[in-house]
Amino acid sequence: LWQESGIERYLRNLFSELPVLCLYGDPAYAPAYGIIGPYRTTACTGLTPVQEAMNVTMSSYQIVVEWGFTNILNQFGFGEWKRNQRIGLSSVATCYALSVLLYNCQTCLRGRNQISERFKNRVRPPSLSTYLTS
Repeated sequence: LWQESGIERYLRNLFSELPVLCLYGDPAYAPAYGIIGPYRTTACTGLTPVQEAMNVTMSSYQIVVEWGFTNILNQFGFGEWKRNQRIGLSSVATCYALSVLLYNCQTCLRGRNQISERFKNRVRPPSLSTYLTS
């Protein structure tokens, strides 16, 4: 999905205007353009207190984001590739993207989800019509 989404190209265009901006992501994506991951210790040095504090804080946010993936798989079980999807026999990316679309539509209709509640509804989901026309 990362490669098919073209998000790295989008980030390059976006960040060319905002060079100090980046996204925090899973360490698997950290080598990608515009993505940073947690600070790591090396054989010679440990983490500074600031780096350690950032890792702890960002880890808690990463867990909240992972709730979204869990909620999608719980509500739309056909998208769970371990049980139902077979690479080469099913369109794994299409099924997952459809699950995300439907989950986001539910969130728009409800006006909230577990993640927005965790952040005390500081960012409200858009209306369904705004979401689908964006």
